[in-house]
Amino acid sequence: MGVRHLEARRKSLGGGSLPLTRFRQRQAVAELAADGSPEAAALLADTAAHTPDRELQFLAVQGLARLRRLEAVDVVCALWAESRHPLLGALLRQQNWAASSQALPTVRLLTLLNCGRLAELNQSGPELAMALVSACGDTSAIDCYPGTRGAGAPASPRPAR
Repeated sequence: MGVRHLEARRKSLGGGSLPLTRFRQRQAVAELAADGSPEAAALLADTAAHTPDRELQFLAVQGLARLRRLEAVDVVCALWAESRHPLLGALLRQQNWAASSQALPTVRLLTLLNCGRLAELNQSGPELAMALVSACGDTSAIDCYPGTRGAGAPASPRPAR
């Protein structure tokens, strides 16, 4: 999809509740999902994470779930690692997506943790070891692992002293 076409789709995703606007939004999501490029994936992920429209959010997530290009999946993984948006995290777990070895080591580490793919961490090289050492000081990185409280369970309140 060309730059102009992507820009037009991005504009179509803007707010509005008129029937024609909603039709254009659905059409834009369908076109972006069919395109499957990294740029289209970024627009879909941004829509899924930031639109207040639940229907549009659902359609964007459905479109993301149809991605097949590794580069597009890596973009979604990077956007989730940056935002830690719960909807994107759930999508990554549902699809069992982790960033490829071409992605930044921190993004790969966080997505492997998010999907519970610990065996791959054990088989990783020094680049992920360094990312793991850095993540040890980042409590939000530890919360990525589904077995910890940050995977969707509320934090327990601190007892009053």
